[in-house]
Amino acid sequence: MTVVRWNPWREIDTLQHQINSLFEDSRLPSALSERSVSKVPAAEIQETENVIYLKLELPGI
Repeated sequence: MTVVRWNPWREIDTLQHQINSLFEDSRLPSALSERSVSKVPAAEIQETENVIYLKLELPGI
């Protein structure tokens, strides 16, 4: 068995790349076309004194 050094930052970079690519390819719905598809995920945001909570619906994650 080969010993492989685990790098958690590589996994975080991969996740960040996937989320960035999700938003880069998004199109906002056009008022001119009813057939246009929106790829903007549903989001809920809530703010308190100390934190901001962001809840996203991301398929596959």
